[in-house]
Amino acid sequence: MPAIITNKFRVHNAEQFNESFGEAGDTYYLGIGRPQPFVDNQAFNDGTDAAPPTPNDDIGSEFYAYDDMLSAKKITSSDVSIVIPRRNWTSGTVYDYYRHDYGNINTAGSTISATSGATNLFDATFYVMNSTYDVYKCIDNNSGCINN
Repeated sequence: MPAIITNKFRVHNAEQFNESFGEAGDTYYLGIGRPQPFVDNQAFNDGTDAAPPTPNDDIGSEFYAYDDMLSAKKITSSDVSIVIPRRNWTSGTVYDYYRHDYGNINTAGSTISATSGATNLFDATFYVMNSTYDVYKCIDNNSGCINN
């Protein structure tokens, strides 16, 4: 049976996860470790430092993670916040302009004035941050023309 995972559902899940850090009984820790480099061994899918292996959902992989752990930090509600992806401004890049109606038919790549091909507002590149941490929202992009 197919399912539609909507953006509202994703946002709701993120909010619920964020709230769980403050609830009694839920404790989260962030472990840091792996002092030795990954050795590329194709037979065991060991990965490399540039492309570590995807962990398996089994007890053995969990034990290996604990064996490599050097330390852990308790994560509290004050350590967590919901954020959006960071997009740094780059000279010469054409950004999408803000539209509330991006969709499968009306994608960000369906007009000459948009470039990302996003099918929803969450994936559109209509905001950027510059080197002084000012955030800008693109309301018009000159029909896709580069104008530095």
